[in-house]
Amino acid sequence: MTNQRVSSNAGMVWGLIGVMIFSVSLPVTRVAVAAMDPLFVGAGRGLLAAFLSAITLVVTRSPLPTRNQLWRLAITSVGVTIGFPLFSSIAMQYVPAGHGAIVNGLLPLATVALGSWLLGYRLRNLFWVAAVIGSATAVGVVLWQSGSEINSGDTAMLVAVLIAAVGYVYGGKLSAEIGGWRTICWANVMAAPILIWPALWYMPTTSVPESAWLAFVYLGVFSMFLGFFAWYHGLALGGIPRVSQVQLLQPFLTMLWAWPIDGEVPSLWLLGAAGIVVGCIWVARRFAN
Repeated sequence: MTNQRVSSNAGMVWGLIGVMIFSVSLPVTRVAVAAMDPLFVGAGRGLLAAFLSAITLVVTRSPLPTRNQLWRLAITSVGVTIGFPLFSSIAMQYVPAGHGAIVNGLLPLATVALGSWLLGYRLRNLFWVAAVIGSATAVGVVLWQSGSEINSGDTAMLVAVLIAAVGYVYGGKLSAEIGGWRTICWANVMAAPILIWPALWYMPTTSVPESAWLAFVYLGVFSMFLGFFAWYHGLALGGIPRVSQVQLLQPFLTMLWAWPIDGEVPSLWLLGAAGIVVGCIWVARRFAN
């Protein structure tokens, strides 16, 4: 087995670990915003991640980013530390977690499309066929399962997805230079000055249930910090076109998590649809270049 293939396989595994962590984000966000302002949840989770990131960078004596890396880190920060958390928190006030997964199912296709446009990836036609079929399957099944129409909450999720895709592309590229964990740590730290004001302004002034605080901690520690260690490491090892398609599984995983967390019961149809998506991921990985 060649080194490139070993790296690609390892990238898929790390990407899957990241996706499994991310898949819990929308259900627990629903728990958090039920008791706290969505702007506090979106900004506060970023600040918690920034605090952990700053400690990590200091302890590891990480060198400062170069000027060329700083502007790309700023774009990554706006995408994954500021934009997605804020807009997805707003969306979860209006739609169930499973319904929010409808739009989130477009994230893998948006990521690879932006990567192809911004970074000049040359991808085979079969890759695009697999990516489109996988995205359509994920969105179609989750839309059918949700039993509701697209509404204003989905607009916020769409904005979150588009912003996150940009952050994934630039962050994934940077991870090959400075490492996945340093990429997300610097992105989180750079966002802190912007996030501190809405976090303080919208901080809860009344009693908040323990479950909401636990959800908030999960979002800050796992969704915004540890999950990106795995995700960006996977993108750097296996390449953005290949590894980004693993996220096609996220809508189904989100709906499965939403069952015990939010009481949203999934359908057995998910198993068949997940099989199609897995097949699309295999084809996309096979024909990524």
